[in-house]
Amino acid sequence: MLGKVLSVDLHVITADLAALKNLMLCVERCHLSVEGVTAAPYAAGLAALTGDEAELGATVIDFGAGTTTAAVFAGGHCLHVDGIAIGGHHITMDLARGLLIRIPEAERLKTLHAAVLASASDEHKMITIPAILSSVPRWSCSTEPRPVAVIPRAMNTTVNDMQKTIAGSSTFSGERSPFCSSPTLTPETADR
Repeated sequence: MLGKVLSVDLHVITADLAALKNLMLCVERCHLSVEGVTAAPYAAGLAALTGDEAELGATVIDFGAGTTTAAVFAGGHCLHVDGIAIGGHHITMDLARGLLIRIPEAERLKTLHAAVLASASDEHKMITIPAILSSVPRWSCSTEPRPVAVIPRAMNTTVNDMQKTIAGSSTFSGERSPFCSSPTLTPETADR
């Protein structure tokens, strides 16, 4: 066999070996075997994107409870994966602190009404938010109607941090790729 050119399409994703072995050991102790390992952002992209989207180019952003991961696809291939240690739980905590409400109520508001950008109708649509009053010796609740627009405002800090961190990633720095302008978002499912 003779040849002049040998080429390979290769995508290397690194992981902490000890953590990976611990996960595999946990699975094997349940009398199961591990066939293979794949990166979560890559798997989210395979699940969420159509073939045309992966071919034309897309960024999949997967919001987890404690982390947010991103995978960039173009030409039908995964070009880059990245993750940051900011997730849906951080947004829940922002809501709880910003609106002075209990954490379960913040989670409920995030699930039912949260959006990264406020729409024009959010200033007019009112919701009841149970506030914690600290002026009473014992913590008690009081409900007060507020516009839905307070939710994106309360989430603003964490969302801005997420955007800056993802945009500062090596994939997004320098020349902006056309497939980064309209990302595909996958929802947080880890704490449900």
